[in-house]
Amino acid sequence: MLIRRDKVLMMAVAAVILPVAACGSSQPAAKITPGPGGGTTTASASPTTSATSTVPTASTSSAAPTSNSSPAAAGGLPDLTLPPDVTLQFNLPKTGDAAKDGALQGLVQEEEAQFKATELGVSSGPIVDDFDIQDANNSIKALLILQQRKGETVTGTNIYYDWKFPEVDPGEKSMQITFCEDENKFLSKSRTTGQALPQQTGLAQIYSFKVDMLLDHDGRWKASYYTWKAGDAGCQAAEGH
Repeated sequence: MLIRRDKVLMMAVAAVILPVAACGSSQPAAKITPGPGGGTTTASASPTTSATSTVPTASTSSAAPTSNSSPAAAGGLPDLTLPPDVTLQFNLPKTGDAAKDGALQGLVQEEEAQFKATELGVSSGPIVDDFDIQDANNSIKALLILQQRKGETVTGTNIYYDWKFPEVDPGEKSMQITFCEDENKFLSKSRTTGQALPQQTGLAQIYSFKVDMLLDHDGRWKASYYTWKAGDAGCQAAEGH
């Protein structure tokens, strides 16, 4: 369904346009030590277990962008408000661990930023660089360029669930997070016509993800590398969606 999941095309674009580092590596990226005053939570509003966005009008989401920047929200971070026809339902666990909760919040904002950049039709600037670093930053830029070329954005509800933490650095400055997505109600749509595009349904739209999160120098958790598997039967059987 989503061109966000078209890994072959995405990496082909990256090879031509972007200086992608360590493409295809399955190893976690190097750990980063935060600067003074670093924390485990982000400066913008905390996400809820079901983050539903509201505000921009239809004309705003479909119009061609005039710049590679987005409005700033509180704390100096880009505004991640999504159009009313896009819902990201995160179903987050209550871990009781400050580092894990901070990493989850960073990952939520990374996902929101991806789809905000998709809505705006941009592939660079704070909306990308404030939430992704290293491999993830290069890969996200590549897929956003691909989305622009295809003239597509998104609509519907994306469901995130079955969150786990298979690897956590003892110093709590890096961790790996796995989760599932059900994209059966999350569609690509034409930026020109505003019409949703047909897609396969069922298992084909169930994905598993593995994401490396790092506590960056500014004290915020950011995605450094991720990979996914389409049609994951384990995610189809998992509770929470």
